[in-house]
Amino acid sequence: MSRKTGYSLFEVLIAFAIMSIVLVTLIPGQATLQGRTETTTEEVLAHELALSVLDLALEVGVENARQGVILPESWKIKLETSELGPVSDLEQFLVVEILTDQDRSLAKLNARFDE
Repeated sequence: MSRKTGYSLFEVLIAFAIMSIVLVTLIPGQATLQGRTETTTEEVLAHELALSVLDLALEVGVENARQGVILPESWKIKLETSELGPVSDLEQFLVVEILTDQDRSLAKLNARFDE
């Protein structure tokens, strides 16, 4: 009597079907994770840029800081001053916001400053 070794065609097809079901379940999740990773990376870069712009604006002034910033093509920067506090003792704040072309805020920072 001879005994054959290996897998039958039926066993291979069942294994292939199970593997296909698992892959079909995992692939949409991978796409979602990839999108989240790109969004998080963009937000971290925008936060770092906002910190740099805020530091630059506090050093050289708001108008000069606008000229020294290089942004990615799809981003824009909003740099403004605002006054908060009681009328007798107004505090000035510098607000830096990094936006996408669709006006989605990626980062927003503010700091108190003295002129």
